[in-house]
Amino acid sequence: MADSLPRSACVRIGHRYPPHSDKKYQRKLVLILLTMLFLLVGCIWFVYWYQVLRHHQETDDAYVAGNQVQLMSQVSGSVTRVNVDNTDFVKQGAVLVELDATDAQLAFERAQTALANRVRQTHQLMINSKQYQANIDLYQTELNKATGDLARRETLGM
Repeated sequence: MADSLPRSACVRIGHRYPPHSDKKYQRKLVLILLTMLFLLVGCIWFVYWYQVLRHHQETDDAYVAGNQVQLMSQVSGSVTRVNVDNTDFVKQGAVLVELDATDAQLAFERAQTALANRVRQTHQLMINSKQYQANIDLYQTELNKATGDLARRETLGM
């Protein structure tokens, strides 16, 4: 008789609901909570995507057309390190290639030696110019003496 009566009648008579209805109610509650959780996570993900991720683009096969400039060195030397790869973006003033410093160091030492030689030669020329000036002064004195002697002889011989 309890099977044919509505639930409200079963409760009134003192019968309990069948046990499978509690499981249905719990299952329905769990599904509603999971649905709400998924909706909440979906809304949070959408807000994150809208605020952050939609501005970020990523690809594996992109190519940007740009200028490629061929480099030529001003000095010769052995390359020790290359700081860039093909199609890398570089800024003005960036060091692209490093050369071996040995050749530059040898050239610097040769230049220092040449400078020291020129300084010695200039110093020698300055010393020589003082000697030349002393010789000029000596010849000037001799010329003055000879001019004076000539002037005296001309006055006597007249």
